[in-house]
Amino acid sequence: MKRTIHITAFTAALVLGCGSESNEASSPSDNPPAGGNQQGDVTQTPQASSDALHKAAERGDLDEIKKLLAANADINSQDGKDGETPLLRAITRSQTEAAKLLIESGADVNLGRKRDGQTPLEMAESRERTEIVALLKAKGAK
Repeated sequence: MKRTIHITAFTAALVLGCGSESNEASSPSDNPPAGGNQQGDVTQTPQASSDALHKAAERGDLDEIKKLLAANADINSQDGKDGETPLLRAITRSQTEAAKLLIESGADVNLGRKRDGQTPLEMAESRERTEIVALLKAKGAK
């Protein structure tokens, strides 16, 4: 019985030890950094990159938005309890340049938020974001 327990413990230790070595041998793209955007690296999980895109849109961080879009972040992801897109976040936070960049980069101008369906055009009109309203209409927003 003692011998079986020792062999089982040894086998478990060996297997666990081998598991950590295989992670070290994998490429960085297989294991993105847990902290997200380290020194300009936009290699992130899809959820992390869309969260970062929402935050960049809120701040109006145009360079970060460009980096994230270049790394294929989902421009139309819906986040938070309201289900807002990065475009909606830019509109609600008065980030006109960020909203312009997102619209010009192909954001869905008719995708409303999940909570109430309010579209980017409706939101921009209700908040009197006239420059964004004009751009949305030019892109076919309803």
